[in-house]
Amino acid sequence: MVLVIGLEVEGGETVDLVFYSPTNGSSEERLQRVIESVTPAWEGTVCRTIEDLSERLLQPKNDLAIALLLAEKREDIEGLLPVSNLFRNTRIILIAPDRDKETIAAAHRLRPRLLTYSDSDFADVFTVLAKIIADHHNPNGMGGR
Repeated sequence: MVLVIGLEVEGGETVDLVFYSPTNGSSEERLQRVIESVTPAWEGTVCRTIEDLSERLLQPKNDLAIALLLAEKREDIEGLLPVSNLFRNTRIILIAPDRDKETIAAAHRLRPRLLTYSDSDFADVFTVLAKIIADHHNPNGMGGR
């Protein structure tokens, strides 16, 4: 499943947040709570396939685009690699299923801003997501634009 979320942030500007999760589970629910805690008023459209994700990523983006990718297995990451060029100018937060050497190597090919794991508490996801959004609106922020 891919959840595309339009977030309104400071100044009425919106942020495109694409949330990819191939299966519904507890990790997905926990990540949705993280999104809601960073941006309480969010709404979105659900895309359920890589094709839908690709189509969405080809649409014009706002100045700030974020992809929150939750992989249930290494194959989920490998399935994203053929469309990785569509993530250009998109800040990626990737949640990997395990710490296997091959999984990590595939994950790094997507060039995420944050690579974390599905067994984490997602505090790091909250921190990085909030910082990406805040830095975007702070001209003195490190790594915003």
